[in-house]
Amino acid sequence: MWFSHHETKGHPLVWVVLSVLAFPITLLAAQALGVPGLLPLAWAAAATLIILLCEIIARRQLWIFEPHLADFISHPETPLRLLLVLGCVLLILETALIFLVATNRRMDDGLIGLVMRKQCSAEHDKGARALCGYLQAPRNAIGQALIQNDLAAYTLRAETAKQWLAGESLTTCAQRKVTQAAANQFDLYYVGLVHCTAWQIDADGQLQVKTEKTGFAGIWLTKDVNGFYSVSKWTDDPNSDQWSATLKTLAQDAKAKVQSLSISPEFIQALRAETLKRALILVSKNQ
Repeated sequence: MWFSHHETKGHPLVWVVLSVLAFPITLLAAQALGVPGLLPLAWAAAATLIILLCEIIARRQLWIFEPHLADFISHPETPLRLLLVLGCVLLILETALIFLVATNRRMDDGLIGLVMRKQCSAEHDKGARALCGYLQAPRNAIGQALIQNDLAAYTLRAETAKQWLAGESLTTCAQRKVTQAAANQFDLYYVGLVHCTAWQIDADGQLQVKTEKTGFAGIWLTKDVNGFYSVSKWTDDPNSDQWSATLKTLAQDAKAKVQSLSISPEFIQALRAETLKRALILVSKNQ
């Protein structure tokens, strides 16, 4: 070798350990982080090459070309020694990985993502499709899975809270559907009776009503590629031009239903109880 006449620095055993461990450690880390496809293998190979390059820069020689390495390899006990060393290394790595998975919640996203990619790639397996659908199901702010019929209601509550109680730090809403109509597979017009409450926490740690509002609201929703609804338009005045612009062909029918409904105090009380329940869940999640 062109660098064989230069004095080397550093013990070769250190570089052996670094170059051997670089590949599996990088591979496991990339998998845990949810790196897609063959990128984990590419990262692991790149890490090994970087270690070897660093050894060339530091020692001017690779441990592979050490003279005593040939004697070590030819020794009859070498295979058993390598097997014991590799077994110990793998045991340490597996134990560390199991410990991280069991104790570190930040690892969960990567592991769930790995399972989801595997299950969703099995298009012809009914069980895999069911699990894929569950893992990909949109969820609300408190982590509850939303079925398809809930998505429009959830989006209406979120947008109404933003419109009615802008700037409040803790708001919850309850709603009941009045009517809805789908223009196509992407656009949905939805009208509901909504009750929203802004909360404050008193000195005793109890939730108190800061302000609240009840009314009808309509929304034009457009579904994105992930299955969530984005808000195209929103309105809470059946007598305005915005109502017609938002609800399109549903506007007149929705207006007639809204004007014909009479809301009892008991019904409003039920909506208040639902908003309180949602607020208690949010507060408990943040504690």
